[in-house]
Amino acid sequence: MFLFLPKKRAVQNKRSGSTGATSLNRRQIWYPLIAFIFLFAVNAINGIVTPLFIVNELHGTLTDVGLVVSICAGLEIPIMFALGALGRKISNHSLMISACFIAIIYNIILSVSTDSWQLIAAQLLQAAFVAIVMGNGLSYFTELLPNSPGMSTTIYYNGSIIGRLVGNLGGGIIAQFAGFRDVYWVCLAIVIVSFIILWSIRPHKDIEVAT
Repeated sequence: MFLFLPKKRAVQNKRSGSTGATSLNRRQIWYPLIAFIFLFAVNAINGIVTPLFIVNELHGTLTDVGLVVSICAGLEIPIMFALGALGRKISNHSLMISACFIAIIYNIILSVSTDSWQLIAAQLLQAAFVAIVMGNGLSYFTELLPNSPGMSTTIYYNGSIIGRLVGNLGGGIIAQFAGFRDVYWVCLAIVIVSFIILWSIRPHKDIEVAT
C-alpha cells in the first residue's frame, strides 16, 4: 500500500451532497437497490440450500458438494478478470441484465435437475452470476452517483447485507416448509422480478448532471 498506492489529494465538491440527495429520490436508485437486494438474497439462498439439496434430495456425496463449491469459487476470479477487460465495451447495466438472465437459466437447471453432475456443470453459470454481481455491482451504483462515491458504496453494501439476511432466513424457511427443490422455483421468480426491474430502467447518462 505504501509503495504502490497513488497519492491523491481529496477535493471537496460542494454540490455533491445536494446531487446525491436529489439522486436518491429518483427511481434509478431505488429500483436497482431493490433488484440488488433480491439478487444477493438469491445468492445467499444458493450457498445455503444447494449443499443440502445435493445430499438430501439428489442423494449425492460430500465429494459432490465439495466439487460444486470449489468449482464455483475457482471460476469466479478468472471471470472477474475477463469482465474487467471487457468493462469498457459492455456497460454495467448490460452486465446486470446478463446476470439476471444467467441466474434464470441456472435456477431452471437446478429446479429440474435429477443428478449431482448437472449441478456441477451448472456452476459455470453460478460463477458468472456471482462475478458480475459482486465484481460490477459497486461500479454500477458508482455510475448512478458519480459525485457521491461514499453514498454509492453505502447503498451497495447495505443492499448486499440486507439481501444476505433475507436470503439466509427466507431460504431456510422455504426449505423447511416447502422442500429443497421448491426453493429454486422461488429463486427463479425472484430473479425474474429483478430482471423486470432492471430491464425497465434504461441507463441515464444525465444523472450525474444536476443543474
